[in-house]
Parts: sequence; C-alpha cells; structure tokens
Amino acid sequence: LPADAFVQGIVILTSRAVALASWIGGTELSGFCADLRKRTLVMDTDIENQYLMAKLNDLQREEAAAFEEG
Repeated sequence: LPADAFVQGIVILTSRAVALASWIGGTELSGFCADLRKRTLVMDTDIENQYLMAKLNDLQREEAAAFEEG
C-alpha cells in the first residue's frame, strides 16, 4: 500500500482495553454497522446479538456515513 493510502477501520479507545479485548476475543464478531438515524455504532456478533458500542455526535455521524459507504 502507498504511504498515503486510506484504510477503513474502527479505533476503540478505553482504559479497559485488556478486558474489552478479552471479551471481543470470546465472541463471533461479524462486523460493525452505523445506524445514522439513531446515531449509534453497533457491533454485530454471531447470528442474533448486537451490542451498542457508541453514541455518535455530529462529527462522528459524518465519519460513520463515510464508513458505511466504504
């Protein structure tokens, strides 16, 4: 990849990184999606579970829209 290439992803900043990593490591993570109407970032796991990861402010909502577009 070129040095200036844009790579999509999600960064989670928390003081409980080890606990979060342990929990996510034990799930069947299938993806993240942004609900722009509700202004939320949701983590999808296995076939029927979803977890609210963040409530989005105006700037984050714009970033989430770009994330959803790919």
